[in-house]
Amino acid sequence: MCTTIMVLSTMVILLRRRFSSRVQPFSSVSVSARGAAGDEDDDVEGQLNVKLTHGGQQQTEVMNIHAHI
Repeated sequence: MCTTIMVLSTMVILLRRRFSSRVQPFSSVSVSARGAAGDEDDDVEGQLNVKLTHGGQQQTEVMNIHAHI
């Protein structure tokens, strides 16, 4: 009886780990960047585009960057 309970509980734990809370990574990531120096040597501007594709859905993030060095 005790052995049966231990075997069943072990199977439940293994199956729960196998089939629950699965996080799937993005299938495709594409990054492009462009930038230019300003009139002054200390100013830099740029744009970073990140495109993520996962399960047929596509998400795009754009970051505009302006830095004074």
